[in-house]
Amino acid sequence: MAAASRTVSRSSRRWSGPPRLAWVASITLGLAAGGFAFHFPGSYGEPSWSISAGLVGLIMGAINGLLVGALGWVALRLSRPTGTLLVIAMAIIVGGTHALNDG
Repeated sequence: MAAASRTVSRSSRRWSGPPRLAWVASITLGLAAGGFAFHFPGSYGEPSWSISAGLVGLIMGAINGLLVGALGWVALRLSRPTGTLLVIAMAIIVGGTHALNDG
């Protein structure tokens, strides 16, 4: 019974303090740097949505999502399968957001 209580306390300590702050910092810095480096308002000022600008936004956003996902993977100290899913999800989500906003 004592071993089980030690295991629970270790897992609850894992997400508090510095790892949580590192995750917040990695997401914030990654999105800020990616937004600065990869922002492309392709159809800014045009009344209709542009497919070519949306594709460029998708690519730029996916690169930004890969950067942010990799930083989050390191900050959270995730396993390889979980970290890979995080990177893929961030690339799809941020890429899709950029495609919709830039197009």
